[in-house]
Amino acid sequence: MNEASRWRIETARRLAAFYASHSRVLMVAIGGSAARGEADEWSDIDLSVTWDGDADGAWLEQPPLASEGARFTFLPLTQAGPGLYLEQYFLGPLKVDVAHLPFAWMEGELRAVQQDLNLSPDKQETLEGMTDAVVLNGEEFGA
Repeated sequence: MNEASRWRIETARRLAAFYASHSRVLMVAIGGSAARGEADEWSDIDLSVTWDGDADGAWLEQPPLASEGARFTFLPLTQAGPGLYLEQYFLGPLKVDVAHLPFAWMEGELRAVQQDLNLSPDKQETLEGMTDAVVLNGEEFGA
């Protein structure tokens, strides 16, 4: 684990507290290069927020990280499935992507690979993200 990764994980842990305050958030995790210990000075932070049911779009319309930096964008990821959202922020030069995922969607992705033997690149990327992730909040759920 390099220093750039440790710094991003600690920053993400602080940001995760915003999302964990919602009663339907099951888990917040960081993925990507920081989770793999390979971040560098140009690496972003990739957070995933797992929800019990669909993400609370109305709650997300009031940007939870507004006090931390400027909101860049907020959009539904309808092409990936219902109830999925993406937020993007810039905290100074650091880009933060926050994917909001219903637990049922994650179960469906796992089922597609395990039961249906769907080995498409997008399914493999989803599985890789799950296995690389470092759980920041909801450790008991992610165990």
